[in-house]
Amino acid sequence: MMAFTKEQLEAINLDGNNIIVSAGAGSGKTAVLTERVIRKLKDGVDIDRLLILTFTNEAANEMKNRIRKAIINNKLYSQIDLIYSSYITTFDSYAYSLVKKYHYILNVPKDIKITDSGIITIYKYKVLDNIFEDLYGNPLFDRMINDYCLKDDKLLKNYIIDISVKLELLTDKYEYLNGYLDNYYSDEYLSNLIVKYNELIKTKISEIKDLY
Repeated sequence: MMAFTKEQLEAINLDGNNIIVSAGAGSGKTAVLTERVIRKLKDGVDIDRLLILTFTNEAANEMKNRIRKAIINNKLYSQIDLIYSSYITTFDSYAYSLVKKYHYILNVPKDIKITDSGIITIYKYKVLDNIFEDLYGNPLFDRMINDYCLKDDKLLKNYIIDISVKLELLTDKYEYLNGYLDNYYSDEYLSNLIVKYNELIKTKISEIKDLY
C-alpha cells in the first residue's frame, strides 16, 4: 500500500463537505482518488452509487482499471460486477447519457448525437459571414474593418471565434459580457491600472538600482 502524506490522507478521509484538491502532475491524485473510493466501498457504499468523472477517455479507463485492481486487492468481490455499470467516465459522456435518458423532459430527439467541434466552428463562421454582410455599409463598421484588417476580414473573424471559444469556458458568460464595459472600462478600474503600473515601474527601477 502506498504511504500517503497528511494532506493526501485528509483528501481520502474527509467527509461531510466539498473538497477541492489542487496538485500537479505525478503527485498521486489518481492513487488518492482510488483510495478514497475504496474507503467509501468499505463503508458500505456500492461502486455504482458513486459518480467519478474525468476529462479524457484515457484518464477514465486508467481510473476504472485502478479501482478494479484495488477492489480485488481489498477482496471486495461483491463490487466487481457492479463496476461495469458504474459511472466512471468523462464529463462529456456522463452529460450525454443524461440528455439521452431524459430527452423527453428536455424536448430533444432520443437519437441525439454529439456534434463534432469542427462542424460547430464551420457554422459559427457562416453566422459571422451573415452578420458581417449585413453590417457592411455602416460607417463605424467599415472603419473598424479598415483599421484592423489587411486584405480581408478573415483576421477579425478569427479573433471573434477565439473569443467565443474562451467565453464557452465561463459559467456566467452573459453576465460577464453584460458587465464587461462597466467592470473593465470604468474610470475607477482604469485609474487602478495606472496606479499598479506606476508601482510596477518603481519596483523595476529599484531592482535595477540594486543590481548596479
